[in-house]
Amino acid sequence: MKRFIITTISAVVCIQSFVYAQNIRVMASVNQKQVPVNGQLQLQLTVEGSQQVEPPNIDIEGMRADYRGPSTQITMINGVTSSSVTHSYVLRPQIEGVVIIPALEVRVAGKAYTTKPIQIEVLPPSAVTASASGGGLQLDQETLEKAFQFDIVLEDLDRPIYVNESIPIRLQLLLADIPVQIRSMPTLEADGFRVSELKQPSQSRAVVDGQTYRAFDFHGEIIPIRSGDLALGPANIEAQIVIQEPRNSRRSSSFFDDFFGARSQVYPVTVSARSVPITVMPLPSVGRPASFQGAVGQFQLQRQASPLEVSTGEPVTVRWIIRGKGNLDTLKPPVIRQDAGWKTYEAKLLENAQAGYVVYEQVFIPLDISVSQLPYAELSFFNPQLGDYQIEVAEPLAIVVTPSSEGLQPAILSAVDALPQGAKKTEKLGKDIVYIKDTLGKVYPIGWKWYHSVGYWVIFSVGILLFVAQAVFLKYRQRLHADPHLLKASRAFNQSQAHLKQAHKHLQSREIESFYAVIHKTLQHYVGARFRLPIEGFTAAEAEQHLPGKGVPSEQVAQVKALLDQCDAVRFAPQSELAGNMPEVVNQTEMLIRALEKIKT
Repeated sequence: MKRFIITTISAVVCIQSFVYAQNIRVMASVNQKQVPVNGQLQLQLTVEGSQQVEPPNIDIEGMRADYRGPSTQITMINGVTSSSVTHSYVLRPQIEGVVIIPALEVRVAGKAYTTKPIQIEVLPPSAVTASASGGGLQLDQETLEKAFQFDIVLEDLDRPIYVNESIPIRLQLLLADIPVQIRSMPTLEADGFRVSELKQPSQSRAVVDGQTYRAFDFHGEIIPIRSGDLALGPANIEAQIVIQEPRNSRRSSSFFDDFFGARSQVYPVTVSARSVPITVMPLPSVGRPASFQGAVGQFQLQRQASPLEVSTGEPVTVRWIIRGKGNLDTLKPPVIRQDAGWKTYEAKLLENAQAGYVVYEQVFIPLDISVSQLPYAELSFFNPQLGDYQIEVAEPLAIVVTPSSEGLQPAILSAVDALPQGAKKTEKLGKDIVYIKDTLGKVYPIGWKWYHSVGYWVIFSVGILLFVAQAVFLKYRQRLHADPHLLKASRAFNQSQAHLKQAHKHLQSREIESFYAVIHKTLQHYVGARFRLPIEGFTAAEAEQHLPGKGVPSEQVAQVKALLDQCDAVRFAPQSELAGNMPEVVNQTEMLIRALEKIKT
């Protein structure tokens, strides 16, 4: 019987494999067969009958091929299910003339399938191409070129252009008075430049050589990243012409055609703009300030500080607001002149250039009551309009510093939830294999009683033990719920281990602020719950004050205080040298918690 079942299954699999192989079809198609140099067309490779097909690598002489990804489809007709996968490519011809897309080969279930070659005509760069989606109408090439004008326009070319300078650009598409739909945003090749995202086009009317056009202006910015002779472009944009089909061109007419209106033909169009040569100058070394950090443009520096009356050791928060035109997205904070009476932390970016300005926040801590003003700061930049360097200065700001009184140091409170991360289980090889027995095994006589076996009594004893264990556990739970402090203390160690797993995750991804926030939260919750201290607001000062009375040795009290102080420093210096201490900090925290766990309370 078993041999019959195995034979039947094997036969069904072979038949299905044969039918599967017979239903495979592979086809290649393009959306147009005429395209200008540096234009683009879409190539689709469709495999019917399977979805487990790897995309082939396409190498076409005279064309650049970029793979865009797969799309799958499943259909059911009269109870018969079929599947297919389509791999899409974007092709960009590099030379003029006739280019052949060769036969493409794919492998399905170990068998090779090929497509038919496709011939593409590559036109000069200034040409505009169109292909009809249905027969009938043809568009004249000369008419097409007059109907479209596409250019790259630089707004400021009457002076030298420098490295790292933000330059406004405009991609202008002029359309004659024909029904055209823009299918996508323009694509711009910009080797040697950083290009911002193009904005949605503004529309207007323009007259060129006596002809009126609809003008679509796509605005953006470019920033050259190296000096020398560069080229911006070419640029391409996809559109389509919709032309009403004349009635007399129809083979037949129907009531629905008359009711809904005339039919239309759709012609996909690729329009290309020529590249624009640009000479980029390096930034001059003569007159470069020592505080220069690469800013290019015109900027204004504004400072806000609060509070202006503090005690020694208390933080003063300063916000640097930088407005203007230029490379705001890479702008660095102003340079601070070092002052022995102040401890200065690194600035942290609060708002980026998308708002039209950048905001940095920086913390200053007075170390002596003799200081009476915030340190001097300056922002230096190169002004391309003047061709020279400029310096924006933040003059010293008066401040009142008084002696500090003994008090609690500020603590970091984080809203980051440390979610436990389950450890990966090692899979045991061979666990799912069941071997065929080659012997009959032990034979039991008829009338054998199951309660005569040793296994029965083992299971019965285990049941009794489980019942006793459950009773003890329930009694323990009742005690925990009756004493909230005991409940928190019993869960403190497991919760700390969950938090430490989250800290290891932040350590691997180098998230400095999140890492120290989790370490602070771990110590705060564990020490507070374990030794019955207030969890919220637990600080290094409270640890030093209360832990010795709970039987904690002075060495471990010092370790708790040192770790909490180190976490506090990250609040004011998220990018400081503390990043290199992260592995040591997490190891110290783990060892400290295990040592505290051994103390009886």
